[in-house]
Amino acid sequence: MYNSKLITLLRSLRKRRREIGEFEKLVRSPFFTPKKEVLDLLLYIKKHWYASESVQQRMLEKEKVFKAIFPKEKAYKNWKMNECISDLSLLLEQFFVLKELRKRPIDQHFLLIDALKSRGLNQQYFKESERLYELLKASTAEEMGKNPTFYLNLMRINAHIFFHPNNQKYGELENRNRLQAMMDDLDRFFCLKKLHYRGEMYAREKVCGETYDLRLMEEVLESTKQLFINDLQVQAYWELLSLFQTGDEKLLPSAKESVLRLAKESQLANKTDLLVMLINATPNHTEDRLALYFELYQFALTNDLLTEGGHISPDHFNNIINLGCVLKMDDWVENFIEDYKGFLDDSTDRVENIQRLFTAYTCFYKQDFNETYRLLFNLKLEDVSYGLRYHTLLLYTLVEGRDVISFKFDFETKCKSFKNYLQRKYQKGYISERVRDRNLNFIKITTKINDRQRKGYDSKELLAELESYEEIPFRDWLEGKIFTND
Repeated sequence: MYNSKLITLLRSLRKRRREIGEFEKLVRSPFFTPKKEVLDLLLYIKKHWYASESVQQRMLEKEKVFKAIFPKEKAYKNWKMNECISDLSLLLEQFFVLKELRKRPIDQHFLLIDALKSRGLNQQYFKESERLYELLKASTAEEMGKNPTFYLNLMRINAHIFFHPNNQKYGELENRNRLQAMMDDLDRFFCLKKLHYRGEMYAREKVCGETYDLRLMEEVLESTKQLFINDLQVQAYWELLSLFQTGDEKLLPSAKESVLRLAKESQLANKTDLLVMLINATPNHTEDRLALYFELYQFALTNDLLTEGGHISPDHFNNIINLGCVLKMDDWVENFIEDYKGFLDDSTDRVENIQRLFTAYTCFYKQDFNETYRLLFNLKLEDVSYGLRYHTLLLYTLVEGRDVISFKFDFETKCKSFKNYLQRKYQKGYISERVRDRNLNFIKITTKINDRQRKGYDSKELLAELESYEEIPFRDWLEGKIFTND
């Protein structure tokens, strides 16, 4: 039971200590919990909430828990225990929904309108619908741009009113205007989303070499000229997409100005997406490109634009460290790791191990391969966000530091460990076949580079093999190693 879905969900309450008490209040309510044993299960778990990991594993054995909450039962009944666990899990999921709903007053209004309609309270339904429409129209006064959901919600509330059975939709002029507004707001929502998703596609094309089927983009670009006037968000999307498409450095200052202004002054929910898009769109050949990346990441950190759900993604965390190391900002990077390690997702791996991984990156960039290997030695990281980085950095370190690392190591064993990790994660569905295969390609070519002197591999043959792989991570580094000491 220690590794069950219920305990995993409950652990998320630890970061907001007050929530475990709030959840207990919900479970104690007869409206939510008709079964006493469900409350007893929660209280039993709370009793061992702050115990050590080993104590929790022992005390949360299903048979032991069953005996505590069903003291009159003479024999353990697995179905009964599972039913109780399931009931508490469903209550916790309802608790999550209620907590999120409190943050979303617009969604509450829509649910209220649905409830009024289902009860036949038509007068109250139209009154609440009109009130929500006026509330939405007044909710965003800024001129720089509006969130796509703003237009979607306007379309939804107008559709609620227009398609209600009691509305004479073919009679009044107001309904004609309402129908046109529904279509315009739907178009605005659609266009903004298409611009956003096209930017994400450009980024993946640039980073991963992927291609995508595109539809209606010419129509979207033309429609935005009519649907959006003096909208800085749309202007930023145009500039970013042009920057992706052409790589013209002259577009960069204007795109940067638009995105940073939106990030500083607007209430747009997607301003983080725009900032990341700017980072990805910056041409590789731009002078001081790395310094610009670092400036944008610092801006994002200062303005709290990188945290989502209380976490900073491993990609962003790793990029910041790599940029700082390349730019020789060693003290800043060490302070960053210490200050922001609490923002890493440690639901699968211990934060101390994650911190060791990222500290190892700083040592690698300092070419202190002994310390890098020491930090990585026997490090266990199961989450693929960290595990793939760990295994890749370990092979990096062994290749770069093979003549200076004072510890004994077997390169072939480390490669086998990486292969087993990839296969295990693939079989469990944590990584795709594509991710597995591209990393297997990396292991294969790295092994040959490491053994080239002993086995006499030719540089041209190695380069031809590298070029034959359609997808492989760290291609530039591998190519550089092929020609090292040629």
